[in-house]
Order: sequence, then C-alpha cells, then structure tokens
Amino acid sequence: MEAAWGIDKRFINHVKDCKAALDMAAFLSWPRFASFEEDKALRNPQKWAKYDKYRVIQWDMTNIPAPKFADASLHRATFSQYYGMNCAKSGIGMQLCGWVIPEKAWTGAVEDGPYHSNAGYLQAQKEFQEADLVAGKVIKFHNILDRGYRGNVTAFRNDQLCLQPPSSRSDRRFTGKQTIFAGSVARDRSGNERGVRVMKRSGLFKRGFKETMSVKRFCDAVLTWGFQVNFMYKPVH
Repeated sequence: MEAAWGIDKRFINHVKDCKAALDMAAFLSWPRFASFEEDKALRNPQKWAKYDKYRVIQWDMTNIPAPKFADASLHRATFSQYYGMNCAKSGIGMQLCGWVIPEKAWTGAVEDGPYHSNAGYLQAQKEFQEADLVAGKVIKFHNILDRGYRGNVTAFRNDQLCLQPPSSRSDRRFTGKQTIFAGSVARDRSGNERGVRVMKRSGLFKRGFKETMSVKRFCDAVLTWGFQVNFMYKPVH
C-alpha cells in the first residue's frame, strides 16, 4: 500500500491500531458470559433439556499456526506435540445458547490442563456466578471438558463442577454405563467443536502468525475476532 498509494507505513499502522483499539474497547466493555436467564432463554430447549437447571459452559483448545523459529528456545516454546507443529494455542469457551468466549493465546507447548488451570477464566466464572444470582441462589458453572484437561480439582477449587468423558487404563475396557456416559458427553461437546470452527473462519488465523507480525496485535486480534463472531454468524447451539 505504501508503494501503490504513497502513504507512509506509520500512518497505515496508526489506522490499524485505532481500529483494533475500538474492537478491544468493545470486547472489554461487554459482559464476558451470558447470564443464566439469557443462556436458558436462547439455548435450544429440545437439545439441552437435561441441562435445564444448570449453568453449562464447554471449553476446548484450538491451534493457530506459527513458523518454525530458528531460535531454539522459541521453537521449543511453540512446538506442540499434540498438533505436531509450531503454533499458538487459545482456549475457546461456549455456553449452550451459542455465546462464544475467546481466551488469550499461549505458546503451543503448553498442555490443556495447565492452560485450563492458569488462564484465569475459571476465576472469572466464579466471580460471575456469585454475582448472577437466580432467586437468591448461586447456580454453579458446569465445565464440560475433553479428557486431556484433568479439570475436576481445578473446578472444585473455584467452586464449580466438571463433566468429562471417563478414562481407563489401556488394558481395561469401559463398562456399559461408562460407554453410554462417554458417548453422551462426546455428543454434547460436539457443539463446542463447531464453535472452534467458527473461530477459524478468519483468514488471518488460517494463515497463522508470521515472524514479521506484532505479537501483541496478533494476540489482541484473537480476542476481538472471537468476540465479533458472536454477531457475524448464527449461534452454534
């Protein structure tokens, strides 16, 4: 653009930063979670009938591609064994009404469990559930997670509940009840997988982070894009 229009790169970046600042201000001013009454009114009543009296949120991780860094420490910090690539990883939450909650991007080497424990959203959920009383009572968040999170203890410490598929040793089989329960949780979590795909509709995140990019601008874009998808697409129920 600088060569084509003769506009100094500094002014181009200034315009971008002003737009990004407006996006971030909107993101920070909006409630982080949907209230219990809002969530219940907007969710699919047939699909989620069994959670009628519960405040449910689903959490998952998504990867954002990154280059193979020449610096050894950067390479180790960003290489994910799970994805088999250098990347950033961001948490994506979704309530049953379809409200998507983006979380900060961390380096790809972090595992799901430590991210879930330390990202801060469980503490934010605790504060929110204590403020959003229903008939004077606290309705606790039920966190639906994949096996990799090991989130029961973390949820308990934040006065919440956790629902995960059962796991067993490699030399043991599930019982009939465990199989049914695992299938039920996997079915419920499929909605969050669709929420992750909505996040990845952005061309920026499909292409991923480049070494010439600003880390702060890119991480802010993860949050603001995740916020904007709530208003751009039909809710993922």
